Amino acid sequence: MFYIQILVTEIYPNPTKCNVDIDLREQTNFTKVIVTNFSGQEIINKNYFNESAIHLQIEGESGIYFITVKTQNKLVTKKILKI
Repeated sequence: MFYIQILVTEIYPNPTKCNVDIDLREQTNFTKVIVTNFSGQEIINKNYFNESAIHLQIEGESGIYFITVKTQNKLVTKKILKI
């Protein structure tokens, strides 16, 4: 059986006007960040290496966005409100 651990992160500010910071709480060798809008359209899909914090700019309209953060064996998706 395959288990994925929940990634403990802090994503802030929420709500935001554009800029979002992701605190991974530990340095990871590989992190993938995917941002989708409420309709499921992928806005951002980026890979990061050897990071413990990530800064994003969510361009586009105000609304609800979902940020998925994946490392080698951990995963979390959080909802962000862009105003």
